[in-house]
Amino acid sequence: MPRSSINATTLEVIRSELVNREPGTRAQAIEALAVIGDTRGLVIALHSADAYVRRTAVKGLAGQPGVFVTWRLARLRLDPDQNVRCAVAEALARRTSRLALRALRRIVGADPSMQVRLLAVMGLAQMEVPGVDDVLRTAMTQDSEAQVRAMARALLRRRKGLGTQRVGRARPAMRE
Repeated sequence: MPRSSINATTLEVIRSELVNREPGTRAQAIEALAVIGDTRGLVIALHSADAYVRRTAVKGLAGQPGVFVTWRLARLRLDPDQNVRCAVAEALARRTSRLALRALRRIVGADPSMQVRLLAVMGLAQMEVPGVDDVLRTAMTQDSEAQVRAMARALLRRRKGLGTQRVGRARPAMRE
């Protein structure tokens, strides 16, 4: 439903339901804002105490253009809820900016959840932004989880079109 067919009063009523005490009402409100594509309402929802509302807002913002939206999504990489951070990694991977790349690099390097880091690595492989291969190489050699390292390695191979050729491992630092 195009936002232009919704009047301002209706939007304000829907937005006001984001803080309703009933989880079902909050869920209906955020889902409506996501369908409408109300960027302002979705950005407001990023501050909700309800993780479902935040995650749905992230998914709703994923297709919205603009640096402001990318910046707001990048800020949620530190959300306490793993499902929200997963949605953030997926949303940032759909963007084509250096800001999104930096946020994904930070997720890969620091998120406590292997699932979030894995989604970030998979998302990075889809991006056509300078620096992606460097982040994948770092994940391939430094991630604490073998699954993330293996995925980064496979995706880097695919990006480079190397097929079954060996991608070199980082050499250990020389001791003095």
